[in-house]
Amino acid sequence: MKECQLGSCSLQRFSFAKYIFPMTNLIFYTLKMKNIISLIALLIIITFSSFSYSEWSKVTESSSSGNIIYIDPARIEKIKNFIYYFSLTDYKKPVFGDLSVIVHYQADCKHSRERGLNWVFYKRQMGQGKGVSENSHDEEWTYPSDHGSSSSRGVVLKKVCEKFL
Repeated sequence: MKECQLGSCSLQRFSFAKYIFPMTNLIFYTLKMKNIISLIALLIIITFSSFSYSEWSKVTESSSSGNIIYIDPARIEKIKNFIYYFSLTDYKKPVFGDLSVIVHYQADCKHSRERGLNWVFYKRQMGQGKGVSENSHDEEWTYPSDHGSSSSRGVVLKKVCEKFL
């Protein structure tokens, strides 16, 4: 309640503040909790997202090993004279305990060659689970087509290069 005398108003001892502030605190607490929950959700998404959640497109299956090779078409890019792309290989049988690997490649389509820049090995198929990265890159180029036009890596390189020819 307010008491006004000669144009000046002052709050009486009874104040709405003690009723308004708890509601305000509740609103701020709710907003803070929503922000905290949103932040936690974002951190979980960032932490657990990896290459494994890309849109992988199957390119070929090795007739000899049964390994399946995929590429991520959305992440193929041309920088100067090189094509950079990601390839995921699902191993039919474990290789040193790993069931899949994602490799970042640099390709030179003009000379039909490529080299790996980074490898991430996974204990589960399709790049799932925690990955172990090997950051050293190949100094030497490989020529997949030298192993025949139907070699798995040759088929992948041809598919990647088709996008920019």
